[in-house]
Order: sequence, then C-alpha cells, then structure tokens
Amino acid sequence: MAKRPPPIDEIVGLLATRSPEVLERLRRAYPEHADILEPGFLLGEAAADLRLRVEAACAGGKIALELGEENIHTVRRRLARAKTITSGGQILTAIGGASVITTLSTAYHQVTYLGGFIALAGSILPFAAQYLSTGLQAENLFDTYSALVECNLEAAEVQQILEIWLRKEPKENDDPSQVVARANALAKKIKLLISKI
Repeated sequence: MAKRPPPIDEIVGLLATRSPEVLERLRRAYPEHADILEPGFLLGEAAADLRLRVEAACAGGKIALELGEENIHTVRRRLARAKTITSGGQILTAIGGASVITTLSTAYHQVTYLGGFIALAGSILPFAAQYLSTGLQAENLFDTYSALVECNLEAAEVQQILEIWLRKEPKENDDPSQVVARANALAKKIKLLISKI
C-alpha cells in the first residue's frame, strides 16, 4: 500500500481566501494536479506530487504568518487598552470612595453628585475592560493571544524548513511529508484562533 500524501486542504483554503493569485499560479504550474488545488477536502486517493504540496505549504505558510502577525498586533493593542481601562477604573473607584470627597460633600452638595459619578464610572470601567479582553466566543483573549504567538513561532520554523527543502536538490529518502502535514495543521489552528478574536 502506497504512503498517503500529506494533506494541504487547509493551506489551499487559506490561499483561496487570502491569495487566490498564488493558488492560480500553482494551478498553472501543475495543471495535472489542479484537483488538489481546489478548496475543500479531497476524498479518495490524491496524486502525490510532493513538490507541489511543499510549494503550496510554503506559499500558504507565508500567508498564515502574515495573518498571525497582523492579528497578534491587534490583540496586543486590545489587551493593552483593557489594562489601561482597568487601571483607570481602579483609580476612579479609589477617588470616588475617598473620604476627602465625602468630607467635601457635607459642605458642598454638588460634590456629592460628582463623587457618586466618579465612583460609578470607576465601577463600570472594569466591565468595559473585560469586554475588550474577551474574544468573540467568550474566551480569554490572553490565552488566544498566547496560542497565536506560539503558532506563529512554530509556523516560522516550518516555513524555514520548507523553503530550505525547495532550494536544495531533494534526495530519494528526503521526505518533507510530515512538515507539510504540520504546516496544514498550523494553517487550520491559526484560522481557528483568529476566528475567536
């Protein structure tokens, strides 16, 4: 029984949505394997042109890295904003509840309203911060951020291995199938993580 070629369905899907021109270039370069380069999962036995799969994984890896980096920066900004809002809320709560405002409010009734408003704002701001630090699927955004950074580091490593394989003259026992499969899994994981942001 022949060894099953590594899947590239997630990579092809990523290329189809983010870089269709690269996918079209691959289709022109490998017209006999155009079925592999269609979005979706291919059932049955697929042709095993390993060089095509490595080239697709390499192109998709670049897109996945860019997508990951772009979203890492977005999440980092959201987390920083949430931290600033939380700190501001804590400061306002402290000011609103301070005995100085209570003391002033006995002499000046307008200060009572100001103190109450400041305390209220201080208690509401942490909710806004919590909203900012939660992803679309009510997941902790910091965990998603950490996983995305980890995926991007692994994707960069996989990308280097694939690029080296494409540049050198592959030997008969030199099989990058596991690396291509790993690139496909990383593309899927990065898309999943980004959907949670």
